Amino acid sequence: MVHEKVDALYQQNLAVFTCIEEKFNRLQSIPATITRDNIKQRLLAELNGEREKTLIADKWCFLKSFGIYSTFILFLIVGAIVGRNKKKTHISIMFDCWSNNCMEFYGDIIPRLKSTSIGYFYNNNKNYSYCCSLKGIDPLRGKRKYFFTSSASYSVLIKHFSQFFFYWNLSKKTDLNLVELVVKLLFEIGKHLTMIEGTKIDLLVSAHDNGFSPYRHFIYTSNGVDRLLLIQNGGRVNLNASYNNYIYADYYAAWTARRLTNFTNMNCIGKFSSGSVRLDKRISETNSDSANLYDILFIEQVYNCTDSIGAPNHDAYIVGLNNLVSLQLHHANLRIAYCCRPNRAVFENPLLINDIDEVLLDSNIIVLKPNPGETYDHVKKTHLVVAFDSSVRCEALMMNKPVVTCNYTGYPNDFVVVNSCEDAVIYNAEYVEFERKLLSMHQNSVNNDVNENCKNIWSMGKSEKSASEIIAELINTELKLQ
Repeated sequence: MVHEKVDALYQQNLAVFTCIEEKFNRLQSIPATITRDNIKQRLLAELNGEREKTLIADKWCFLKSFGIYSTFILFLIVGAIVGRNKKKTHISIMFDCWSNNCMEFYGDIIPRLKSTSIGYFYNNNKNYSYCCSLKGIDPLRGKRKYFFTSSASYSVLIKHFSQFFFYWNLSKKTDLNLVELVVKLLFEIGKHLTMIEGTKIDLLVSAHDNGFSPYRHFIYTSNGVDRLLLIQNGGRVNLNASYNNYIYADYYAAWTARRLTNFTNMNCIGKFSSGSVRLDKRISETNSDSANLYDILFIEQVYNCTDSIGAPNHDAYIVGLNNLVSLQLHHANLRIAYCCRPNRAVFENPLLINDIDEVLLDSNIIVLKPNPGETYDHVKKTHLVVAFDSSVRCEALMMNKPVVTCNYTGYPNDFVVVNSCEDAVIYNAEYVEFERKLLSMHQNSVNNDVNENCKNIWSMGKSEKSASEIIAELINTELKLQ
């Protein structure tokens, strides 16, 4: 398990990590436990292949370490001189605009709130003007341009400008790139101080559910945010990825009650199940006609890596796709559809997309290139959903569709695989096994004889209220809004 590797690596370097934690506690008043979890989250992300290996890569030489640290100190000096401090503002409920689809989550919640003091919050440098699309929503105060604010720059600068040799001496005692770790931790402190400066928020709501590190939550709630509510926006199917570990919040709205038990090291006061905001909205918008238009729907994924051990990768995916083409050749009567990722050409590596298109080119598989909302419509129209580790599997299960997962790499951390029946997982990449399991599951689906564990492990088990209604009610109750 990845988090066990993290704990082992942390224990191997316990003395130096403890020194860093105590230093940050003394200089920045950040509790040692918060820095500890932040360090572990960074270790986990690198061990799990989610970030480039820099901390656990070869250690920098003295000159490079000194150069990086000095450059950061210079950045702070300039920020302390030219950075602009922010005007003070008080907004009751702030919505975190972390991406271009954020209003998909918030749009149905906001009209249900019994408050007129509502704003939106940038957490990076992009101009999310669509956050202004709802009338009555105040503009955000949170983003930074080039430098930290003057006060944030000064806060970090005055306490760390002379600490390089302390951190370098610690780094010499390990095989880790500790100077870079410290610079990244300090940068995170300055960034979060800049984002939240001058803002008083009774409740910050975010569907950026993997975006709140221990540092971000601590700094926000120590500098103006009374409470934080996170909304689950994706499958979060990996048991041990960094987005399931060391996430801090006050309240967390998960898709299902069963899913709540799977957040290994999430630090959260209150967790509740609401269902999927996006799924509720999309289902209400989809066309209910043409049920069972397809026999099998294969969900597209694009993996940038080809050599991940124990995790899905591009090579394994192409094998699965070739098996799908072979199934169509051997069983021409089956209506097999391939559901592309929406806007795939914009976001993905074109070489990987070309590999996929070449496999599908001369097949009779129906290639669907939907807009984001149409994916769920296609799921409604199929007997069986097939994928690797797509979060669409989770939403398909919530729609009571049977799902088969191609787990060719023996991926041990997949929530759906771990909790599903044996018939719903294909471990052997050979075509014969692919054919056997898909035909069996498809026939059972046609006969309405699918094992309940194969199709409804994500059953929401909630009231007739939508996810947006449940979340809005919690906010109104928490803030005592009438």
